[in-house]
Amino acid sequence: MRAYRKHQPPAELGAWQANVHDWRDFAQDAASYTTVKAALMAEQQQLCCYCEWSLVREPCHIEHLQPRHGPDGDSSRTFEYTNLACSCNGGSGTNRHCGHHKGDVYDRVRFIIPSAENSDRLLVYTMEGHVGSASNLNAADQERGRYTIRVLNLDCPRLANMRRSHANGLMDTIQGLIDADAADQIGDLALFYVTADAQGRLQPFFSLSRQIFGARADAILEQVED
Repeated sequence: MRAYRKHQPPAELGAWQANVHDWRDFAQDAASYTTVKAALMAEQQQLCCYCEWSLVREPCHIEHLQPRHGPDGDSSRTFEYTNLACSCNGGSGTNRHCGHHKGDVYDRVRFIIPSAENSDRLLVYTMEGHVGSASNLNAADQERGRYTIRVLNLDCPRLANMRRSHANGLMDTIQGLIDADAADQIGDLALFYVTADAQGRLQPFFSLSRQIFGARADAILEQVED
């Protein structure tokens, strides 16, 4: 789960915030919904706010981090921009994941909000594609990681297989550069995987790539932020 910064809400959301409206009316207003969705996708650099799969390759929707309904929902936050994100539509059945798997389940104490904290340091990934809580966290934060993974079904077979394929492909490319005596090009490879392209898009599974490149990726990201 990649941490990212929220931007200013698009002007099209303002009219809906100012008055009492139903979310279904907003969702059916193509101009408003499409504009807000595009803004969310841009600030997330075209990655799902939860699983980091490409929003360009996968159908997606505007997600309420805290649900509108349910025992832990809050309808007053329906049009609150800080409560909105863009989630992929996930798979189906046992492979249902991200926003559509989460539904109205929400614990404000345990659920990790990717735009509100250093969320990409709370979860770790294995080369087999699985995800878990980082071992260097305190007990409460480890539980938050486990809870969020469970609620979003982030360790489902579909995502695990996709992440495993990504990790294997990346490691094969790195090994190929080493075998070709071109290890000096690994830095360029890391740059490609952890920074956005000219269209502002990141490669899928950013956090897994960052983990694989380690300190090299962190150094690149520090330079970009400066």
